[in-house]
Amino acid sequence: AGLSYKINFISNERDLLIRNFEIIADTKLKDQIQLNLLLSYAKDVNVMRNIALNRVERNVLLNRIQNFFGYGGLIHSYKNYLIRGDKRYLNNFEVVSREALLVIKELRLLAGITLNELSQIAIIESTIKEYIKHTETISELRRDGTPVSQIDQQIKINDFPAIVALSALLKGETNIKPTFWWQKSTELIESIVEIRDELREQIIQLSFTEAEKAKKELIIYALLTIITLLFVGILSLIILKRLVTDVTGISKSMKLMVNKGNYKTPLKVHGHDELSDMANSFNTLLSTINASQIQLLGQKAAMDEHSIIATTDLRGTITYVNQKFCDISGYTKNELIGENHRILNSNSQPKSYWKEMFKTVFKGNIWHDEIKNKAKDGSSYWVDTTIVPVGWDTRSNLLDSDSNSIKGFIAIRTDITERKKQQLKLIDANIKAEQASTAKAQFLATMSHEIRTPMNGVLGMAQLLEDTSLDDEQKEYLETIIASGTNLLSIINDILDFSKLDAEMAVLEKIPFDLELLCQDSMSLVSINASDKPIEFILDYHPDCPRHLIGDPSRTRQVLMNLIGNAVKFTHKGFIRCGVSCQAETGGKVRIRIEIQDTGIGLKQSALKNLFDEFTQADTSTTRSYGGTGLGLAITKKIVALMEGEIGVDSVYGKGTTFYLDYSLSKAKIPKLVNEPSLKGIKALFVDNHKENRRIFKKMLEHMGLIITTESKYFKVIPELEIAESEGNPYQIVILDHNMPLQSGLDIGLSIRKMTQFDNQKLMIFSSIGQKGDAALFARAGFNAYLNKLCQYEVLQSILSRMLEHKIGQQIITKHTIDEIKTIESNNIPCFSGLILLAEDVLPNQIIAEKFLTNLGLKVVLANDGLDALNTFKEQKFDLVFMDCRMPDMDGYEATAAIRSFEVLQKQKATPVIALTANVSNDDRKLCINAGMNDVVTKPFKQADLIQCLSRWLPGNNIAKAEKVNAPNSKSHPSLDKKIYKTLQQDMEDDFEHVVETIYESINSLFEALQSSDENTPILDLTRFAHSLKSIASNLGALQLAKLADELETELNNKNRSNVEKYVSLFIEEYKNVCQAISNL
Repeated sequence: AGLSYKINFISNERDLLIRNFEIIADTKLKDQIQLNLLLSYAKDVNVMRNIALNRVERNVLLNRIQNFFGYGGLIHSYKNYLIRGDKRYLNNFEVVSREALLVIKELRLLAGITLNELSQIAIIESTIKEYIKHTETISELRRDGTPVSQIDQQIKINDFPAIVALSALLKGETNIKPTFWWQKSTELIESIVEIRDELREQIIQLSFTEAEKAKKELIIYALLTIITLLFVGILSLIILKRLVTDVTGISKSMKLMVNKGNYKTPLKVHGHDELSDMANSFNTLLSTINASQIQLLGQKAAMDEHSIIATTDLRGTITYVNQKFCDISGYTKNELIGENHRILNSNSQPKSYWKEMFKTVFKGNIWHDEIKNKAKDGSSYWVDTTIVPVGWDTRSNLLDSDSNSIKGFIAIRTDITERKKQQLKLIDANIKAEQASTAKAQFLATMSHEIRTPMNGVLGMAQLLEDTSLDDEQKEYLETIIASGTNLLSIINDILDFSKLDAEMAVLEKIPFDLELLCQDSMSLVSINASDKPIEFILDYHPDCPRHLIGDPSRTRQVLMNLIGNAVKFTHKGFIRCGVSCQAETGGKVRIRIEIQDTGIGLKQSALKNLFDEFTQADTSTTRSYGGTGLGLAITKKIVALMEGEIGVDSVYGKGTTFYLDYSLSKAKIPKLVNEPSLKGIKALFVDNHKENRRIFKKMLEHMGLIITTESKYFKVIPELEIAESEGNPYQIVILDHNMPLQSGLDIGLSIRKMTQFDNQKLMIFSSIGQKGDAALFARAGFNAYLNKLCQYEVLQSILSRMLEHKIGQQIITKHTIDEIKTIESNNIPCFSGLILLAEDVLPNQIIAEKFLTNLGLKVVLANDGLDALNTFKEQKFDLVFMDCRMPDMDGYEATAAIRSFEVLQKQKATPVIALTANVSNDDRKLCINAGMNDVVTKPFKQADLIQCLSRWLPGNNIAKAEKVNAPNSKSHPSLDKKIYKTLQQDMEDDFEHVVETIYESINSLFEALQSSDENTPILDLTRFAHSLKSIASNLGALQLAKLADELETELNNKNRSNVEKYVSLFIEEYKNVCQAISNL
């Protein structure tokens, strides 16, 4: 700010002086004050100003060049074009390279670019032109059919110098050195002041000279006038007297100003003659000087108001402090100036700290840190401090200097005492919280062990007593004692298991479950947390291995989640395979082997010995690098031992690890399945670059009866199809992996669809991790089916069977559509029993969900928000909780966390909590799981989703027949999904009109709330309104309205509320379309 002020001052002074030079242009004054020197200085200042103005633009241009070299830029596009030959990459390369050359041209033209910088820019430009030249060579070689490997060998571009040059430009200092220009401008101001003083003296001298000259001329003129005409002589005397009076007055005034330094009182001006013009010019100069002084004082006051400023010499002796410094330290200026800065030392930092600080500043570098100082009264305060080494001159204060001429330091500080206090309070609170948590855990562990010992004695003696002679009343009492004691012991053991201190007391369940589905769910859940890693998740469930078994699914899932989670933690790329096979089968028992194989860092043989011990990991370095308590594998081993199984590990350091689990389970009754068309003899081509995937799916598909050919290279797919077609034995199904390098399955499918001879080719696409919108994307591309690789045998078989009759234009076949079809074809809807807590704040959603659940035989208790749900949960025992995530007062995440805490305090088993949300991204699912929820059901509600969820978390319920639900086939409307609307109408039956009326009222209320909002309306309330609107519209089938609400919710989540009014207008317009569509039904 001071430098900017000086520049303006110099500019104004220069213009004023030049105007004054013009006044006295006929004298020798111009040579005497060295006008050329002044103009040279002014030119330097103009150069400085141009450089300053170009500084931001220079940084912007350099950042643009850096982006051109980054991901998606010219090098990335060049490499992709070299590897793939895709013209899109070439086009992108040409656009980016042209823009890069234009930016370089702009950069060259900026002021302040040094010769060294120009040479670095030339290196970057040369590299870009070399890339452009080689793209033409690549195109010619590709047209000649040259392989990519040979092209890569022939064309080598060394772009390292360009990267180094760009890095140097980004890191290099600009030509603007504030301290240098501060000195330069100060020197220029001094020169101007000297010139101004000289000008002032010259003007005074000129005044005297002019006065003397005028006197002589007047005397001569007077004598001539007296001789020629008395009247003229008298008149001349009068004029002479006036001139003498004016000149004398001006002279006296100027001497007064010079001697006393009074620049505020202007000269008095009479008339419009030369003397008046001279006086006016001098007054203008005085006004400029006075204005400059006022601005300087204002600038200093502004800096003193916000910053704590002090200067010291090389010994640390204070030479200057501002008032802000005095206010915070408690010292006066007189007490501080002349004292060493150690007067403020609080002794909080060691001597080595100060040595390092002085070492930095004496090298000419700026030093910055937070320092604790001591005030005069002994209290402490914190300041954020920046120390700048500068030159020192008693005549003109701080001057710029290099590191060899440092003469002092300037320290600029900011008071951060309150911020430090808050940080210390937060640290203290965290320490206390951790101590409380540790104490609580120790207390639970101690109490659990202390209670378990006498409880075992009580139960043991009770069991002995059971074998004695007892009457019926005594037996009843004893059974109550044993049941209560067993229940209490189970609770104690669950606490131990939760604390990861004792897993041996866990009680295993023996209930029917689907092992393949459990493995799939475990892999899918863990794969969400590894979406940022290039890892292939493979489920290798042998077709001959039984799926439906009897055992403890929770403990099995706990083991799988632990082993798969460890595999993800230590694997950075490659694959993680969950293999399940049948080792032996005798009678109703099956010996199962589960393998979790990864391509991670592997283990040394020395680390395998103690791998399953408590508080042990492979080595301490992995604990530091990957985290973990070291208890996971120990607990896993104990759980496997409880299952009467065995667990082991094979590992090769640097190549990967395989954990294997062997244990026996009983076979369960196989549920009745829908008969699928036979796939025997169907010819299929399976395309995947991953060898393990090809092996597993080939085995699975051949077990279904298909004739399978596998292929790993994308460019061989279409030739293989053409050969089979020409031989009269075409492939009936083509299965493509979406996530292949060089060319994805989507690209291959698009290429196939462009060829008319394959118009009826059945195409399926696999994806490792599904994303929102994938099904719609693949449907538009012409695929008949889409499936996640982590799929069940039965689902894959159903999709392949139905693909044979599928036609392009029909709804794409997915696992979801298969589930819906099977629900319809099975002609039965399960009937459950149990008490459900439904927490939902939106009335229409509340009515719909309650109707669905009561139709399934469940009793439902309603809660209007999270706090209501928590209080209701504490009052009675529920079998399951459906929890909306977004609610006022207390949202679903907070309510779930509170429920989990209540269960721990009450020593209750965890009640399943199912999240209800309109958001379906992986991040939202992870947020629900991390909050303590067990599963997620997305809105709009679908009966099939609720049935599947209830089947997972309310096992063992009776099944009853219900009426068959016919899928609607009415024509879709752009603003209304008639299928959703008709399904809602069928499900609601007699309550449908009431539900729709409630939906209308809720939508209108939300519109009114949004329309009446202003800048004072909390953004959290607006977000909740948008979320509620999205949820209600989705349930009604108004998907376009729901999409608009989702867009507004996303903007509000990003703290952007500027478009609320625009979206309200769009909502109202779309709502009219929805109402019109409903009226047309």
